[in-house]
Amino acid sequence: MADRPTTALDEHLYRDSAGRWVIRPYQPGDETQILSLFRRIFGVDRSLEHWRWKFQDNPAGQQIILAVADTGEIIGQHAGLPVRVAKGEETFLFVHSVDAMVDPRFRQGLNRQRLMVSLLVRHDREFLGGGPGKGSIGYGFPNRLNYRLLVGTNTCEALHPVIQLGKEFTGPGADLRGTRRRAGSWRYRIDQVVRLEPSFDQVWHQCHQDLALAAIRDSQYLNWRYADCPDVSYTILVATDRFTGRPSGAAVLRLVLPGRPVALLMDWLVPSGREDLAQMLLDHCHALALASGLQRIEAWFPEYTTQYHFFTGRGYESAPTIYHLIARQCAPEPLLKWIRDHWYYTMGDSDIY
Repeated sequence: MADRPTTALDEHLYRDSAGRWVIRPYQPGDETQILSLFRRIFGVDRSLEHWRWKFQDNPAGQQIILAVADTGEIIGQHAGLPVRVAKGEETFLFVHSVDAMVDPRFRQGLNRQRLMVSLLVRHDREFLGGGPGKGSIGYGFPNRLNYRLLVGTNTCEALHPVIQLGKEFTGPGADLRGTRRRAGSWRYRIDQVVRLEPSFDQVWHQCHQDLALAAIRDSQYLNWRYADCPDVSYTILVATDRFTGRPSGAAVLRLVLPGRPVALLMDWLVPSGREDLAQMLLDHCHALALASGLQRIEAWFPEYTTQYHFFTGRGYESAPTIYHLIARQCAPEPLLKWIRDHWYYTMGDSDIY
């Protein structure tokens, strides 16, 4: 199909001047066609339950923009997962760009990515820009194709490559099942829980004082992200102080990854200065991975974080991934230059795992 003239804004719709499609916000009932398009584009059969969890149940809301052909068929999408982010005592809304897709029939011609860019522009016009209910920063962890598109067109800025930390459980001296009892480990009890109680929020309040910028990891967010996920099983570990009876830290693992004998450390919350607690929690993660027959554990931590240095100091080796953290600034604050060196994120901040 040859390239056609660009879109035109018509009230609340973007209309293709050739009459082939319009771009509009999500409407109830669109999810069936969205899932069908996702299956055709990515070859993955997502359930309606998964879609409802990811978008309808997100405590921060949903942001979905669709391209609809003149036949009524949904042919493209740009979706955002809003997330509340803390910077000191300030709270911002960031938007994680996910599930960007366009039907191959509408990705032809010299300007083959035009519809994808139009969807992004329409999404940002609707949902970003700061102010009440508006996102300040759009971000993502795109695949190579979308990375080239978004960074190459100056739509987004590449902040830095995502670094993976990994530790092998095989080879000489790597069997950690005999980890000795460590000084101070008697103080904490590690429990596997199905859900986090509201009392866990005090852990987030302690941790976020040390995190310059991070998604607000309170019980509401963590329960939605991990406990309520309908098709992936996560293991939630909570450390409790035996003296006070209060939660003191947490880790989230994924112990089943199809095709790979690897444990993923999805999330990690331990207040600074509690190295004894951090070590005990990490030992417990290793023991669970080994008990599950896994050969390796992997995690994401940016190089500028204390967590990165804690893990590399315990034998974790760093390696590049295929992902970059990219972002676009849609409000005066916070600044991307500052974000580049201060954002605390883990695997759980993506929708990849």
